[in-house]
Amino acid sequence: MKTTTASIRIMGALLITLGATLAATAQTSPPTPRSVAPNYTPPKNDPKYYYQDEIQSRSHTWDFYLKPGVMIPSDAKINNETVLFRWREDGRWESDYIRGDLKLDLDTAFAFGFGFDYNFTGNLAVGVEMNFTSSDYKGVFHDADTGDDYKINGDASIYMFNAFVQYNFIKGKFTPFVRGNLGFMYLDSGISSGDWWTTWHNYRYYDEPTVDDTYFMLGASAGLRYDFNHHVSGAVSYTANWIKSHKDWELQQLIGVSVGWNY
Repeated sequence: MKTTTASIRIMGALLITLGATLAATAQTSPPTPRSVAPNYTPPKNDPKYYYQDEIQSRSHTWDFYLKPGVMIPSDAKINNETVLFRWREDGRWESDYIRGDLKLDLDTAFAFGFGFDYNFTGNLAVGVEMNFTSSDYKGVFHDADTGDDYKINGDASIYMFNAFVQYNFIKGKFTPFVRGNLGFMYLDSGISSGDWWTTWHNYRYYDEPTVDDTYFMLGASAGLRYDFNHHVSGAVSYTANWIKSHKDWELQQLIGVSVGWNY
C-alpha cells in the first residue's frame, strides 16, 4: 500500500512538472501559421514572430530588372572630324570631304534599359545598367578650313553604360535609395564620314562608316523601390548624368520605371 501511494505521488509530481514545462514552452516559443488563428496579428517589430509570407532580407541575393523610361539629353559635341558631304549638281551627285567640328542638339526620346546588381547586405548593392535611345537632332557643322557653318538634321543612336553603388535606406517593402554612377556614353550621329568598297569572299559590298564618339560619364540617381513579394519588385527613379563633351560637361537626364526579379 505504501508502495502504491509513493508511486501515485511520483506520477503526480511528474505530471505537474510536465504541465509546467509545456506551459512555459507555449509562452516562449515563436508561433507558426499553424499554431495561431487565421485573423491573429502578432506584435510588430518582435523578433519572436515570423511568417513564411514576410519579405525576406535581400542580403546575398541578385536583382535583374527591365527599365523603360524617358531620356532628356543635352548637346553633344564631336570636334576635329572629317565628314562626307554630298550634293546634286547638273543632274548628278557630287561629294567632298570637309573637316571641322560638329554640335548636335538632341531631342527628348523614349529609352529602354536593363540592369542587374548584387546585394551584399539589405542596404548595400553594386551593379551595372545599360540604356539605349534613338534621338532626333538639329545640328551645326563648322568647317575648320573656310569657317562656314552647315545646318544638318538627323537621328542619333545613344548607348549609356553605368556601373553603380546603391544604398537602400530601409529594408522593408518600401525602399528609398540613392546611387552613384560611373560609366560612358557612345553616340553614333549617322553622318557619313567616308565610303569605300570592301571585298569579302569574292563578293563586294558597300560599307559606309559614320561619325561617332565615346564620352566619359559621371552621375547620381534617386528612387523608390517596392517589393510585391519575395521575387518581384518595381521602382521609379531619376538619374542625372554629366557627360564630358570635350571641354564642357553636358547634363543627360533619365526618368525610368523598372520591373525587377530577385533571386
